[in-house]
Amino acid sequence: MPLFRPGAIIVPESEGFLHMDRMLPRCTPEEAGIASKTLENLLDALEDTGTEMHGLMIARHGKVCAEGWWAPYAPNLVHGDQSLTKTYTITALGLLHDEGKLELEEKLVDIFPQYMPEVISENLQAMTVRNLMSFGSGVEQMVSIADADWLRRFFALPVTNPPGSSFFYSGVCTAVGGAIVRERTGMGLIAYLTPRLFDKIGIDASHIKTIYTGDGLEYGGGGFFTTTEDNLRLMLLYARGGLWDGERVLSGEWCREVTSKQIDTASEAAGNPGVTDNFMGYGLQCWMCKPHGAYRADGAMGQFAIVVPTSDLVISINETADQSKLQHQKVLDTIWTQLLPHVTDEPLPPNPDACAHLTTRLRSLCLPRPLFTAVSSLASTVSGKTYQLAENSAILLPAATFMAYGLENRGIRDFSLVFSDADTALLHWTQKDAKLNCRIGLSGNDAVNQGRYGPAGLKWLHASGGWESPDTFCFRLRMVESCFSKTVRIRFEAKGCMFIIEAPVANPGEPVGTMEIPGVRI
Repeated sequence: MPLFRPGAIIVPESEGFLHMDRMLPRCTPEEAGIASKTLENLLDALEDTGTEMHGLMIARHGKVCAEGWWAPYAPNLVHGDQSLTKTYTITALGLLHDEGKLELEEKLVDIFPQYMPEVISENLQAMTVRNLMSFGSGVEQMVSIADADWLRRFFALPVTNPPGSSFFYSGVCTAVGGAIVRERTGMGLIAYLTPRLFDKIGIDASHIKTIYTGDGLEYGGGGFFTTTEDNLRLMLLYARGGLWDGERVLSGEWCREVTSKQIDTASEAAGNPGVTDNFMGYGLQCWMCKPHGAYRADGAMGQFAIVVPTSDLVISINETADQSKLQHQKVLDTIWTQLLPHVTDEPLPPNPDACAHLTTRLRSLCLPRPLFTAVSSLASTVSGKTYQLAENSAILLPAATFMAYGLENRGIRDFSLVFSDADTALLHWTQKDAKLNCRIGLSGNDAVNQGRYGPAGLKWLHASGGWESPDTFCFRLRMVESCFSKTVRIRFEAKGCMFIIEAPVANPGEPVGTMEIPGVRI
């Protein structure tokens, strides 16, 4: 569809800005040694990668010089971190280390004797915390963290390779790191991190959402939902060597361990041949990057918090990158080529016109939207009618909001649309045995639905749509606290319909591609 129009940011007042009394300092791009035009070009290049940008913050010398969110995403909304969570978990282990309660060379058999198998192999006996958190555990299988006994099952897996000899990326290994915190302190990750990290660097722990393991622990391998700025603050701490406002929060020793190469990642060249930044090595729950000395916290679909020490830059990005199209690598390459070469050692002369133009653009960023017709002569005919769908395994909300918990209640049984006014449609559907509904905005803006979605308790479901053609109603459901969205087209026929579901990227746990489900009016 060639025509697009913007939608408004609609964020409930209850989700307001946090820690306003502890705001990071701001400056103009020119004061930071970056031309405003460079950042405009960067925005163009990021959007040209094909990714769906959600949020961007850039800090130089500890001051934020650029920030923007693509509506309906907003600065005060948490966003799924996926594996970026891992860097929060390793920070918890660092705090544990600094308190004298953990050493990197400690062996897992000594930390978790109660979870060990009856026969302990030589490789398992040798596995250390360092091996585990650099993904050199020697284990090359996964277990479901939804299982209440997941920890015991993990240690029962064969340790195929000598620890430290090979790289195998595993969120379960990171989850074991979270379990170490609980084992040594009796506390979960959030409770442990709140007074020691979050309160000190200005992150409001009360707004963080999490997915839990089967035994009730926050999933440290990929279960956090935080803001773009939260992630910027975390990596500013590492960029400062563990200092925050003159206070030692994390030891410099630990920061160096995390952000230094611990293990070779040459195996990524076979598993992810196009993701060239992944070839540079891995630290402790932190990837090395192609620019000299650079490193990043990294989550699926392009959740990045990047530190470039040579330029004293920290960059935080939220997006939905289609990894099958290498969009996440394209975003990194864009940072390397469109930003880094243009950063100067000294401040630039003020350029108020260019800065004002950039500021206006950053404040009006918005994802493109199809320009639909709000009404159709068919609306009154189909309004309130129930359509029964053929047997299917579809779910209407993005499956990835359920993350590692697997999928329950598959199969949409029936639905109805009610066109009650010019601005809103009401969708009712039965997901297996559950009766669900949401409002769909028809005026070009999202209708905002508040609920509790998935195990993390995501709160906000946005929906907008309209008539794509006289017989086809199209709408998009967007979980704005995550990467995930779905587009649904309902093509109405004389006595039935075709219910068509598609996702802009492959949502984990769901079939790739378009699902077409016939239905009959009942």
